[in-house]
Amino acid sequence: MRIDQLYESSDLQSYKGWVKPSAQTIKDDFAEYQREESRWENRARNIQSVSPLFSSMEDFREKLESAEKKEIGKEFAARVHGMSLLKTLPALKSLIGTYSQSKDLDRIVQGFEEGDKIPMPILVKGKKGYAILSGNTRCNAAFILGFRPTVLIIDLTENTQESRGNRPLEVTRK
Repeated sequence: MRIDQLYESSDLQSYKGWVKPSAQTIKDDFAEYQREESRWENRARNIQSVSPLFSSMEDFREKLESAEKKEIGKEFAARVHGMSLLKTLPALKSLIGTYSQSKDLDRIVQGFEEGDKIPMPILVKGKKGYAILSGNTRCNAAFILGFRPTVLIIDLTENTQESRGNRPLEVTRK
């Protein structure tokens, strides 16, 4: 089965409250990306993209503007680097307790229950797969609560070593 066919899960419902991230959320997401840039070097290799993924906040904002909006299922999410798919809220709460930036899971769950607007998680797409940039907790909470997350996918398939002219050094032996 192709990965494009894995976007839907029939056992989950749509959630209509997903919204594009606000200017402040975008700023916060980029700051978190910068704090974790060393981790992103490995993730970029896994999805076959270059690191850094974004040259500046403006570059991130521009790529986010042209991002594709997609509703995803658990099967697709299972193939996203860095995506957790825990089955219970207590397990998710335990995981996020280890994060350097705390997340308020109770507030996220309450938002879903009350139909609040929730910022769409952000994925990046490389030549060999996807990685979650922002919103792992929101995605995981959505799945636990029976919803399919709607995500923004920043396509970085043109953002590879070859397209930037940074071909790996070839070593020849005499």
